[in-house]
Amino acid sequence: MLAEGKTQRDVAEYYGFRDKQVVKKLLECERRKERKLEAGILLRPKGRPRKDAAPKDIVAERAYEIQRLRMENQLLGDFLRFTAIAEDFFSILKTECIYRHKPATSSEAR
Repeated sequence: MLAEGKTQRDVAEYYGFRDKQVVKKLLECERRKERKLEAGILLRPKGRPRKDAAPKDIVAERAYEIQRLRMENQLLGDFLRFTAIAEDFFSILKTECIYRHKPATSSEAR
C-alpha cells in the first residue's frame, strides 16, 4: 500500500484501524512477504489445510502410501515373529523352572 503512495494514516483509515502499532505490524508483515518473494522464497499459507484441498499428484501420493503400508506390514510381521520367539522362550524357561524345583507342599507351590 505504501508503494502506491499512501501514508500510514491512509492505510489505517482504509482498514479502520485506530492504533498506529497495528498499522506498523501490518506493514512490517507486508514488507517481509515482499522481501521473501524477491529472494525467491515461496510463501506458504499458515494454518491447517482446507478439507477440500485435493492432493497435487494423486499417483505419487498413492505410490507413497503403498510404500508406507508395505514398510508398516513388514515391521509388524517382524515384531510378531520376535514376540512369538520371545513367548516360546519364556514358556520353555517357565516349564524348566517349575520342573527343576519340586515343591514339597501345595502352599510352597503357591
